[in-house]
Amino acid sequence: MPCRDDTPVYSYTRELCAVLRVLDERGDLLGVLASVNESESGIKSSDILSWWKQHKKYDDERREAHRAEDERRAKRAKVIRDLSPEQRRALGV
Repeated sequence: MPCRDDTPVYSYTRELCAVLRVLDERGDLLGVLASVNESESGIKSSDILSWWKQHKKYDDERREAHRAEDERRAKRAKVIRDLSPEQRRALGV
């Protein structure tokens, strides 16, 4: 019988991501997944790998968006710093 605890899956996404990332970076992920008892867990290793591939893509996109936003804010701050006090007042910044 598959393992269940009635906890919403989304509550463990961060933890699962952290563990899978370490295993993936160490090159251990496939070996660990090969050891998963699919009848006990109720999930297939191929489903985990599919989810992980999509999740890494999502994480990469999120990190890139965050990096781009940080860059945009830094450029804006620099432009504002370079303005004279009169220009800042005129622009309301």
